[in-house]
Amino acid sequence: MRRRGAAVAATAVAFTMIVGACGSSSSGGDNTNGSGATTNGQGQVSGLKGQDINVQPVSALKQGGTVKWSVDQYTTQWNYNQVDGPEATTSNVLGAIMPTPMVSQADASVVADPNFITKISETSASPQTITAELNPDAKWSDGTSITEADYAANFTACDGKHKGYQCASNTGYNQIKSVSEGDNGKFSVVVVFKKPFTDWKAIFDTFLYPAHYMSTADLFNTGYVSKIPVTGGPFGNPQFNKSAQTVTVTPDPNWWGDKPLLDKIVFETLSSTAANQAYVNGEINFDYDVAVDPDDYKQINKAKDGHVTLAAGPDYRQITVSSVHGFMTDEKVRQAVMMGINRDLLIKSDLNHIPWPTVPLNNHFFMNSQDGYTDNTANLGTYNPTAAEQLLKDDGFVKDKNGYYAKGGKEIDLEFMIPDGIVSSQNEGELTQELLKQIGIKVHINAVPINQWSGKYLTPGKFDLAPFSWLGTPFPISSSLSIYSSPKNGGGQNFTGTANPQVDTLLKQAVSEPDATKATDLANQADKLLYQEVHTITLFQRPQMCGVTNGLANLGSFGFASIDYTKIGYQSSPSTTSS
Repeated sequence: MRRRGAAVAATAVAFTMIVGACGSSSSGGDNTNGSGATTNGQGQVSGLKGQDINVQPVSALKQGGTVKWSVDQYTTQWNYNQVDGPEATTSNVLGAIMPTPMVSQADASVVADPNFITKISETSASPQTITAELNPDAKWSDGTSITEADYAANFTACDGKHKGYQCASNTGYNQIKSVSEGDNGKFSVVVVFKKPFTDWKAIFDTFLYPAHYMSTADLFNTGYVSKIPVTGGPFGNPQFNKSAQTVTVTPDPNWWGDKPLLDKIVFETLSSTAANQAYVNGEINFDYDVAVDPDDYKQINKAKDGHVTLAAGPDYRQITVSSVHGFMTDEKVRQAVMMGINRDLLIKSDLNHIPWPTVPLNNHFFMNSQDGYTDNTANLGTYNPTAAEQLLKDDGFVKDKNGYYAKGGKEIDLEFMIPDGIVSSQNEGELTQELLKQIGIKVHINAVPINQWSGKYLTPGKFDLAPFSWLGTPFPISSSLSIYSSPKNGGGQNFTGTANPQVDTLLKQAVSEPDATKATDLANQADKLLYQEVHTITLFQRPQMCGVTNGLANLGSFGFASIDYTKIGYQSSPSTTSS
């Protein structure tokens, strides 16, 4: 599954990914895998492509046409800021139809979208004050203007002060002192923070909703369930076809910005396998975020009228580790699990034949290709089955007649929870099952319905191990607070149940630290603690891999950048492509 982390609102999830045939467990040799990248001794990577979207000027594109775009699930929660909202599918659709006041660029910088904000800046350092001038032409699909009231309602809904609001994250929002109109009345927003919030742009770099739907907890939680009553983007009029599992959007005739080129976009729910085959057959135009799997890579390369795009972004593959069930409450058991999983084997299998570095990710906040990256795994980052078993023995576990470690007559028996029908996740579970069996830990795989995977199982923590990908944002620290903070201290996406006051303190200091170097150091201190408690078993920086019909421009693997849906179109003469 893929979950996307909104700047502050949510970091998102992806479930499709991975395991191929077993490979070497050695970490030696060339690990650039034909990517053209280079690595240093710490595992930091340079030279990866930051964007691969066939950039073309609008003047070179045709007016009209349809893009059939694959997504991996039929979304029910369309409030992206609600705890069940931040899914990659949801983000894809909402990006076309809802306001995002600030957007990210390929270099991870964040700027105002002039369709919504004409000017924004920090107008005071003490107290930290942000002033935004709004575009008076901006309107919701019901004809009402987008004003300060909408921003105020969105910002206060997730400030942690209002009961019943099930927010994915309150990071940044909980540091706001006030939101009010500025010199231009309702078309200006003044945000005053109680204490500095370094990533203040993050609260503007997420989807904005009408004030009415933020006004009560019930409307916040259910107002956008199975429907999108009000939109505010270049596309609108979402049409849902539950039987066909599609969402279709068309240009909003009242959109005040640059008019979209396309006549419509059809988001079609397809399994990973079905999406790849549909793409190869020419039945869809955009095979979005293909599972990073050797077989999938080979398959989409068979498309006669398409090409594969690859780019580095803030996304990573990992296994989330519960700390609330049975023996998993024991840190020593979790550490044994991490040392008993051969990450090198999984990575080399996952990326076999894919031109991407087979380098382990050893940091929860910074990707291998980012500044600030350092290896914080210590002794737990190395596959060591002997040491793993010794941890269990020292912890009072004894192997029983079945060959599994037990204590008090009860075996360690872990649930590896995956979405049903996702072959790559099934393979991942089977490989983990075999590796942990070798150190005396039993693993059973629980395949659950895809549409229940998040709300019924992941969010309430009904698992011991859960593989998926976190899709990050340009804000590596603040967007991660909801994942790594204690559940009762802003960790709305901390599905592990882990609560570490030291981590909470360090991360709170980091997001309020104006010095970037000091903030990075604080995050890395927290990272060391996260590895010692085995919050997550990080695997690798996940390439964004897509299949795109030839001649389709300004669409592909975006890396850190936001998608400009108005510029997506077909080339008049598709002979030239550019990354």
